[in-house]
Amino acid sequence: MEFTSKSSLFVFLVAFSFLFNFCLNQYNLSVMSEAGKELRLNQSIPTADDQSYLSPVRNYLETGVWKESEKSVVSYYKRSPGYGFFLLPFLRCFDEGNSLFVLTIVQCCLQASIAGMLFLLLTQQQFSKITAGGLALVFGVFPAFNGYSFYTLTEGVTPFLIFLIMYLSFQKGRTVFILLSIVFSVLLLTRPVFLVLLLLPFWYFMRIKINSKWLLGTLGLLICFTPFALWMNRNYSINESSLSLHPIYDAGNANCWRLPHQSIYELVKQYHPTGSDFHDWNKQLLEGKQKGLMYNELENPLSIFNDQVVTVLPKDSLKLYIGLYYQSLGEVNIYANQNEYSLLEQQVANKFLNFKSTYQNAYFFDAHIKIPSLVFKQLVWSSNLNLFIFWSNEQQFSFNKTLAYLSSVIFTLIFLFYLLLPLLNYTFFKKYWILFAAVFIYLFYLIYVQRGLEKRYIYPLFGPLFFLALMSCKGLIQQLFKRRNASDISSGNE
Repeated sequence: MEFTSKSSLFVFLVAFSFLFNFCLNQYNLSVMSEAGKELRLNQSIPTADDQSYLSPVRNYLETGVWKESEKSVVSYYKRSPGYGFFLLPFLRCFDEGNSLFVLTIVQCCLQASIAGMLFLLLTQQQFSKITAGGLALVFGVFPAFNGYSFYTLTEGVTPFLIFLIMYLSFQKGRTVFILLSIVFSVLLLTRPVFLVLLLLPFWYFMRIKINSKWLLGTLGLLICFTPFALWMNRNYSINESSLSLHPIYDAGNANCWRLPHQSIYELVKQYHPTGSDFHDWNKQLLEGKQKGLMYNELENPLSIFNDQVVTVLPKDSLKLYIGLYYQSLGEVNIYANQNEYSLLEQQVANKFLNFKSTYQNAYFFDAHIKIPSLVFKQLVWSSNLNLFIFWSNEQQFSFNKTLAYLSSVIFTLIFLFYLLLPLLNYTFFKKYWILFAAVFIYLFYLIYVQRGLEKRYIYPLFGPLFFLALMSCKGLIQQLFKRRNASDISSGNE
């Protein structure tokens, strides 16, 4: 009877979350359509990045070659193929309109299943079924947790993969370890930046108490890394040089995403917490080059550099090297075909790396503390506002605006309770600190290293953050609901 009741609640949570998620995103699409925003066949939301996931699949189906449509060597490997493999059966079996429709349904199902797994985890951690179900339902229906189900981006699947890895980490058995390794290998092939989550399979392995443990560990390691190693080996055979995990910046790029762009951006990120202004500035330079404008004809080419930068770095030197960068943009195609950087590009890149060091030395607090703090504020306060409905309405006190502010307050509390976990629930933290650490390392990477955030970067970790925040205030929640009836508490593995 207990199992049936728990199973029924699980099915209800997943089904209701799916229906709400699908209807919410359909409403979001309709609002975007009324606002004149671009949609893809009225089924999904296009972005500047999603063609790099879609075009390799289309080209593979047409030509048998996995590559993007652009004519450069980087088109063979710019995006890791995991999400493309996920898209492949949809684009093979249906025309594009129907494939996008079915895809959004499947991605809504994956997102809804997180609510079901959250329910199971909470009951496993001695929350009552009613309390666990209510909290899981909050995750399942709250708009901020369901903002990317209608995108053709990795965020359509990575929240599910990451939460499944976390869920499996709380279970037991060698079969679970193999499944955990498989899911991690899929995640690594989909979004290599989540390599940090390897901590969870490693932590699981260290807890296993079985015979032939190291044989199982070797098998798990092979499962985790073999698919990605095959992908990297294929790319190396094409590029004939070493590659990074995520080669956005590459000598084979036939666009501005090359070494000078990376180095200038590294300087800008030391004093600017967002990336949008930099990209807008760079876009102006690209448009000027396309129009055939001379460098001295550009309108304020140093607009991206604030007063502090101009104070510590010679303005004439900045002007000179931005001019050289502008000149290099006209030579991109030549050197991209040769899969190498020009001497001019290397000169500009080295100079801006020196500029970055000079600025960091002059404004240590700003570069290392102030700007990361502002990035963290942005991460907490606005990274959850991923749906168009949150910011489409100009009315100050509209329902959508109110929901947006409420969402930001809730996320502030989530991050707060997550950070307070070692103090508020030390017993849980001591046992599962590795999970806290994996999330913390990724947050540190976003805040201090990557910076220039987009709203979607933290989205895949909303599930783990929500779970850890609930575990932080577990005592408060249980006192609030006062569920002390032992028959209403589900037994768990831990």
